[in-house]
Amino acid sequence: MNKEKKIAIIHSTPIIGYAIKQLLNEYFDLSQGFIFSSFEEMKDYPNMENCYMYIADPDILINNYEFFILRKQKTVLTSNTDNTHSQFYIVNIRNHTDNIIESFQNIISAIDESNSKETGKEPLSIREIDVLKLVTKGKINKEIADELCISLNTVLSHRKNITSKLGIKTVSGLTFYAMMNGYIEDDIF
Repeated sequence: MNKEKKIAIIHSTPIIGYAIKQLLNEYFDLSQGFIFSSFEEMKDYPNMENCYMYIADPDILINNYEFFILRKQKTVLTSNTDNTHSQFYIVNIRNHTDNIIESFQNIISAIDESNSKETGKEPLSIREIDVLKLVTKGKINKEIADELCISLNTVLSHRKNITSKLGIKTVSGLTFYAMMNGYIEDDIF
């Protein structure tokens, strides 16, 4: 595992956070692991909005769902069960250490594979995601500008950046992308 990959461990039980960091460091050569006891603590720390992986306990994930759903391809939920019906990766922290290591190995492989498909693609900024959400609701540029309290030129710049980053030019294509990546719910249509 590359040492430059930042991992945020957000767990309300500090001893579990430290145990996860130790395990990842020992078996996956992790040196950029950050432990936080709350989501607010992580948000106050600089440059944590685009980590390689986020590991969170259920309460923290549920209370900050909007943040994690946008990063579901790199979010790991620690659990006391083997729940397979989640949108997130699951690690059962009650399993034997070998099983936990295997789970993390599979997750790291999946994240690396996902990242290799997106190599060269810059992620959307928070404001670009806001614009994307409004585009999918059928808003025109002026309405987006008014709703976000930004200029029309800024909206046009964001739309140009979105199209450039995603390679998608149509509203229907952007809507499909937004649904598939959890930016909007598919039941709103």
